[in-house]
Amino acid sequence: MKYYAVDTNIILDDAENIFVLGADGNIILLTETVLEELDKFKVGLDEINYQARKFNRMLADGKVVNLSPLTIEVEGVIIKILENINYESDKNDLKIINTVVTYCVNHNIEDIVFISNDILFRTFTFLNGYSAEPFFNNMVDVFNDFNLELKSKDVLPNKEYFMLEEFEKLGLEILPFTSNFKLVDGNGKPFYFVRENSNTFKKLDDRSKVNLYNVKPMNVEQQVFIEQCMNMNNQMLVCEAKAGSGKTLLALVSAMKLKDKGLIDKIIYVRKTIISGDKTDELGFLPGNLSEKLYGYVQPMKDNLEYLIKIKNKKKKYWTKEEIEDAIVELENKYNIEYIYEGHLRGRTLQNKSFIIWDEAQNDTLAGLKTLLTRVGENSRVVIVGSLKQIDNPYVTKYNNALTYMLNNCGIFESIQIQGVNLNKTFRSKIATWTENQNI
Repeated sequence: MKYYAVDTNIILDDAENIFVLGADGNIILLTETVLEELDKFKVGLDEINYQARKFNRMLADGKVVNLSPLTIEVEGVIIKILENINYESDKNDLKIINTVVTYCVNHNIEDIVFISNDILFRTFTFLNGYSAEPFFNNMVDVFNDFNLELKSKDVLPNKEYFMLEEFEKLGLEILPFTSNFKLVDGNGKPFYFVRENSNTFKKLDDRSKVNLYNVKPMNVEQQVFIEQCMNMNNQMLVCEAKAGSGKTLLALVSAMKLKDKGLIDKIIYVRKTIISGDKTDELGFLPGNLSEKLYGYVQPMKDNLEYLIKIKNKKKKYWTKEEIEDAIVELENKYNIEYIYEGHLRGRTLQNKSFIIWDEAQNDTLAGLKTLLTRVGENSRVVIVGSLKQIDNPYVTKYNNALTYMLNNCGIFESIQIQGVNLNKTFRSKIATWTENQNI
């Protein structure tokens, strides 16, 4: 049996982490400071607010088995609530550590481990002579690379579609999650292929022939991304991309093309709103109504619509703010574009035949992933994009976020087809390219 002193971020990640830690008779220690922090997060529509409320309900449904300290049994897990002791510090981390240490010393408890995903909290714990560990339930540490390169001594026949067994006869191994690959044939000529379904691959055409609303792919990776966005066999497409690689714009023009073809009815843009340590960054603390609060979060899509409008009307050199706003609204109405705040997803179903662009997925939790995907309507497709180099959410890491989970679940399945692509080149600017290539 162990005693686990649990930090607030473990519960905000997933309230049910308590059941994992409290299995096999382990005891959970929570301080008043942790409960006070959880109480601050009860109000709001983000995932961490939901988890705070969920934990409150778990405690309310529990059975009080002792009063000194307050001990509650929740579905077989014992949780001890420790009353804060006087401590001359305004740092919550130190209050939590000092309260737990004092309790354990007074009760001769030695087998105690502090659990926190905050490196500073764990550092303070080590300085106090106690062990501390992070906790990432369902942690994934394998990241698939979808850009496979192969070589063959044979010369490929001149055709567009190839079957999987044709490549196997050439002695080439193609993995189930391989979405695209480069093949250099016996003449030394490179060809690029994208997977249509479990058994069929399409040879890419000349990139110069691809043009969607005056947007042309800048490299083969972008061409692969467009092909997979428009592949109606894909229920989901997952893209790990560098900043400035064009992922949102390419997903948008692909969706617009499918809408013009009558293959989808609606384009939905979902972007995770980031909660930082500063309370003023939270959605509820921003000024204005919900549309005004969300404006900054949907700005990437608005910027792309503005870009499309301006390249279509190159002769018009000057645009007033009102003209741009009117043109954007006209385009939004034409293509039935909707912006959705993730906190409003619970209890609703996203329209059938929708093309859903889920941006900044690296900042979402697995619980948030489940919330979104369980709302998707029939005959819809989801394009999940993000960058593992740009995690801003303090409650996730590169190992336990929604994007990582989906990258490692790409493949051809019997009931659903999920493919993955990488966009490794930045086109925004020389500064953006340099920054992306630095280890920062």
